Formats: sequence, structure tokens, C-alpha cells
Amino acid sequence: MDEKARIHELVEKITSRTKDELEREKLVVLKRLVKKSDDNVEEMFQATLGRLRMKNCRNRFLSMEVLDEFFSRSKVFRRLVVDNLDEIMAMSVGHLAEQPLPKPIEEARRLQLLAFDTIQKWNEKHGTLYRELSLAADFLNMHPEYHRMYEVVTPGVREASEQQDREKAWDLQQFQELARDFESKTADMRSVLRQIHNCFEMMETQDHFELALQGTGHSSSGIEVDADGNEWEEVDTTPGNCSPEIGKVLSGTASEAIEINLENEEARLGRDVDIYASLQEWKAFTERKLLPRLQNWVGILTRVQEYGEDTIVLRRHMQEYESLLKSALLRIARAQADAAHVEPSKKRSRTLPHVI
Repeated sequence: MDEKARIHELVEKITSRTKDELEREKLVVLKRLVKKSDDNVEEMFQATLGRLRMKNCRNRFLSMEVLDEFFSRSKVFRRLVVDNLDEIMAMSVGHLAEQPLPKPIEEARRLQLLAFDTIQKWNEKHGTLYRELSLAADFLNMHPEYHRMYEVVTPGVREASEQQDREKAWDLQQFQELARDFESKTADMRSVLRQIHNCFEMMETQDHFELALQGTGHSSSGIEVDADGNEWEEVDTTPGNCSPEIGKVLSGTASEAIEINLENEEARLGRDVDIYASLQEWKAFTERKLLPRLQNWVGILTRVQEYGEDTIVLRRHMQEYESLLKSALLRIARAQADAAHVEPSKKRSRTLPHVI
């Protein structure tokens, strides 16, 4: 094997170790070969520069150490380094956006730190003779952001970053599905709002009907309270001015009229119970399912807000649904509070006549 082939073999073995330290025995052999001629120096430099171009920060790290070993020992070698300093910095500092250092990040950061220290050391010893070295050192000192390009990442931080990336991808997928299927995903909200509206319409229709019945044939609105505390409505019993039911009472069929009114009251109360039960179910469903779902959607939009107009439109629709649902809940709460203050005796007083 000739000397050039031997130089390439030694450089490859020295820069292929899994440890950070150079293999001293092979390094000694390489130094003996390099001392023999300037051609061998140039051959060794080209072999090392080739290893510095490898897509592996471990190989580059050891190659920078080899360059440092020979930099102070050979003027020829120093000139070769200075002439190729731009490429050496690109391969070790990684300051060019189009040529980032290979991963993993931990190895890239270690290589970068070694390059900083090595170039600064070269400049301190030989900067006055090689202007390129002083310019390179000044450049690194004037751009401290390059020192932070490859921060050391601990396993815990790396796992957190990967988890964050997964969550961002999941949010993006949820946003795309929401934008595509918003109408179908909000169908149950529209249905609940319609059901609540229908319940209140039934209650209002029933109240208007009962008020109309109560006003028929009455010439006064006096209220009397008996010994038991029940309220009874006083009606005009003048013949010709009373309702048919009062007429039955005056004609001797009072018990029959009272029984009919009690049956009507029980039916009305039964309808009230059914309506309030339905409202309570819709209220619970809205609080347990619909509002939390809207809040979750708003959170997704907040995390993917860089999508601009699409998120603004969806957020506006969500705010409208939230406002409608909360208004419906408030209406239900008021109706329940009003019902709780109505005493059973007062409910009966609306239909039971005062018998003289």
C-alpha cells in the first residue's frame, strides 16, 4: 500500500471512532507519514476535509480534532485550512441556513462548540498572520445567535417537544374536520334550541287559554281566604251573568262541577310536569355536552389561529351558538324559579269556584 492510500486509511479509521478522543497510536503513525513531504500534508488535509463533509456529526467532530492537531505543526497545513476556512466553518459551525448540521441535535451542538473554541484558539495564536482567521473569529463574536442555534436538548425536553408536535398535528386535523363538517357537528345544538323553544310555546299557549277560561262570566275579581289558608275566587252569582259551571252549582250539581274542574286541573298539572321535565333534560344535556364541546372547539381555534379568516368565521359562529344556548339556559332557570314560588293552593284557586 502506498503512502497516500495509507494516509486515507488512517484518517478514515481515526475519524470513525465512537469515542470523542482520537486514537493516539494511529495518530502517531499518521504524523510520521505527513512529515515526509508537503504532498502528504496536502493529501492528509484533503482526506480530513472529505471526512468533515460526512453527514454525521460524530465524524465531523473527530475531523475537527484532527485539523486542530496538525494546524500548529505545519505552515503548509495552516495555509490549506485558511484557504478552505469558509467550508470548514459551514461544516462545523452550521451558520448557513441551507447547510444545517446533521442531527441529532445533541451531537450538532457539541460539534458547534468545538468549532467555536478551535477557531478562537487558532485566531489567538495565528490571527495576526492570517487575516481570514481574525475575520472568522470576529464574525462569530458579532453573531452570538449562532451560539444558540443548536442548544443541548435533554431527553425530557425532546419528549416534550415531540408531544407538542403530535398535539399540534392533532389540533390541525380537528380544525380541518370542524371546518368541513361544521353544519353536521352543530345539528344537535339546533335541535335542542328548537325543543326548548317549543316547550315554552306550549306553556305560553296553555297559560293564555286558561286565562281566557278564567275570565269568562266573571264580573269581579275578589279573592277570599278560608280558615285553611286556601284562596278562593269570588264570582258574580247573579243569574244570567255566571258561567255554565257556576250555573250547574246554583242548579244543585255543584259536586259534579267541582269534580270536572279537579280533573282538568290534574291534567294541566300533568302537562306542566312533563314540560318542566323536558326542559330539565335539555338543560342538563346542554350543560354537560354542548357547552363543553363549544369550549373545546374554541380552544382548537386558538391553537391554530394562524389559519386566519377560516378560524375567524368559525369562531363567530361558535359565539352565536354559545349565546343562544346560554340564553335558553337562563330562560329555563327563570321558569323553574317562578314555578317554585307558585303554591299548590294558588294553582287550585284558579279553577275552583266559591260555593255560597
